[in-house]
Amino acid sequence: MKLTTLLKKKLVLLALVATFTNCSKDDIIKPQTELPPITQTGENTVGCLVDGKVFLPYQKKPFGVPSTTCYYQFLDGTYEFGLSFFNNKQNPSSNIFIGGNKLEFIEGQTYQLKDEKNKSSAYAYVSIEGGGIYNYSTTDTITGELTITKLDPTKSIISGTFWFDAERITDGKIIKIREGRFDMQYTV
Repeated sequence: MKLTTLLKKKLVLLALVATFTNCSKDDIIKPQTELPPITQTGENTVGCLVDGKVFLPYQKKPFGVPSTTCYYQFLDGTYEFGLSFFNNKQNPSSNIFIGGNKLEFIEGQTYQLKDEKNKSSAYAYVSIEGGGIYNYSTTDTITGELTITKLDPTKSIISGTFWFDAERITDGKIIKIREGRFDMQYTV
């Protein structure tokens, strides 16, 4: 009986070795570990560093909410902006959101990311799940910047760069978002 078990284990091991030796290096999918290039052509790319680590949108499941959304809309006589991207592959899953309330963007301008409650302001927050949801947000004193490098209303393209610090509401811990960039086709 022990001989049969040992033989089965060897056959399984041999099958695994045969499987992996028949794969070429092109068959192995490597995770993206670099930020996307800074572009202005509507490539639908976004990424940043979160406390020094690359953060890119990723969705495990093939169906459901897209991992990246972007809108720039004229509603009730004013402009609203939202860029959201999440990664549910990493543990804990995380979401970054940058928004603009009652704020018409101008190409080439830089906007300070502050408290969301301010009228006519840009703001940002990060949600990290796992053992509860921790929300980090920009405030009037913990801020950042959003620069609009391209705004093409004809093609619905908005591109830019961003960086910000955000404070966790529960205990004041700061998270640092750096080297952010996006190149999106937005919905109106």
